[in-house]
Amino acid sequence: MLTVPYKEIRPQEARKLHEQNTLFVDVREPEEFAQMRIAGAQPIPLSELAGRFGEIPKGQPVVLYCRSAQAAAWLAAKGYSNLLNLDGGIMAWYQAGLAYEGFAVSKLVGGIQGYPLERPAAVKPEEVPCS
Repeated sequence: MLTVPYKEIRPQEARKLHEQNTLFVDVREPEEFAQMRIAGAQPIPLSELAGRFGEIPKGQPVVLYCRSAQAAAWLAAKGYSNLLNLDGGIMAWYQAGLAYEGFAVSKLVGGIQGYPLERPAAVKPEEVPCS
C-alpha cells in the first residue's frame, strides 16, 4: 500500500488552521504568488525549496499549497511530519469564497490585469496560476 507523506485537507479545514496562525507555504513561482495568494502565506518556490527548507519549522503543522505534493514528499524525506496539503490549492480556496490577496490572471477579470478578481460562476482550474 502506497502512503503519502501528507494529509489532504479541504479549504474549510485550512481556513480554521489559518485562523490559528498555522504556517501556510505557497510553492509557486514569485510571479504566480504576486498575482494571487492566501494572506500571510510564506512564498517558498519549489525551485528554491532545497536552499530554503530551513525556513519551515519542524514539529508543527504546515499547510502547503500549489504543487505541494512534490514539496511534501521532499520535506518528508528531510524528516518533516505534520504536513498538510490544501486539496485543490489556491483555486479550491478561491472557489470556497475564502479571502485572498492579490489579483488573478487577466482572462478572469475581463482582460484587464490589475483589477481585483471577481468571482465568476465557473472558472477553469487552468485559468488560475496554480498547477
